[in-house]
Amino acid sequence: MLSDASSDPEIRRHTGVGLSRQTLLYELASKKLRLGNLRGTWNDDHEVVKTAVAVDGNSLQHASKRLQSDGEIVRIAATNWWSGLSWADEALRGDRELVLEAAVAQDGRLLEYASLRLKADYEIVMKAVSSHGCGLKHASKALQSNREIVLAAVTSQGDALKYASADLQNDRGIVETAIRSSGRALQHASQELRADSAVVKAAVDQCWFAFEYADQTLLSNREVVAHAVHRSYSNFTSASAELKRDPEVILSMLTSEHAWSHVLSYIAEDILESNREIAMAAVMMDASSMFRLRAYSNDREIALAALTKSRRPCWRSLSHSNFMTDDREIVAAAVALSWEALKHAGSQFRNDSELASAAVAQSWHALQHVRH
Repeated sequence: MLSDASSDPEIRRHTGVGLSRQTLLYELASKKLRLGNLRGTWNDDHEVVKTAVAVDGNSLQHASKRLQSDGEIVRIAATNWWSGLSWADEALRGDRELVLEAAVAQDGRLLEYASLRLKADYEIVMKAVSSHGCGLKHASKALQSNREIVLAAVTSQGDALKYASADLQNDRGIVETAIRSSGRALQHASQELRADSAVVKAAVDQCWFAFEYADQTLLSNREVVAHAVHRSYSNFTSASAELKRDPEVILSMLTSEHAWSHVLSYIAEDILESNREIAMAAVMMDASSMFRLRAYSNDREIALAALTKSRRPCWRSLSHSNFMTDDREIVAAAVALSWEALKHAGSQFRNDSELASAAVAQSWHALQHVRH
């Protein structure tokens, strides 16, 4: 036979059973008790519910219907928890002062729980969208078409453009304000503005992957694509087939500070093999690119750049090249990067006191590669 749960001290403590009013109020105020766990009629006790919602406005959901209609308690709940108003009685959701001061001023999304009349109230909606732009979602259709309201919303949160009227989604000033806040807002702009190169470039500057929301016509626009791939090499995959072979676009991607050697996998092999300027740019970006640039393995200028000018120099890409056996300047540059390069150098260089000293200064292990 199951034991009586009410006799379990732990259960009694968490449900308030047997506690004095003073102790229960203290436990609620210190968050050791929750209104939703209390047994009996405590949820209809004004002082108890008031204490509970003062520390957790969401506790209003556990209050009696009578107290969910109590203006004082609802105001406290709405002030202390952003969704407290959602549990209020319908009549209080139409209380203009309550909604204006205790709810939407702290989080505009609370406009969702206001009455239809208040969702069409200019002052309330303006305050709502100024505190959280996406409160625009719950505004009346008329106010979603109000330029001042929408401008305030997208200034607060660019993605609020989603809830603006179609006319305002085609308003350049509104859209430019939205993408300054969030480049992703481009997806909610009109097709006309998603096909506008200046708008798209501004969106990409704020958020690189906004390029995926650009109109298809811009995927063949050299200027826009070059701008997008310079912001992030990931945008290269969205470019038209023709522009994926365009030297200007490729160079823009390779010269980006965000580029890394794996971006070479995006570039057609024949382009890499036939365009020296692109090959040099790849090495300047990351010297390990030399592993893929077989056509330029004997290009001294590119090899030297890999060691001395690249943003990410790499001597290993030249470890088996002819330069390591017959070009002292290149060997010296490689040893300057790592003493290990000495073991790949020609015998005449391993007998070079200056090169040997440079290697040994980095590690005594280099001694095993020095010819005596």
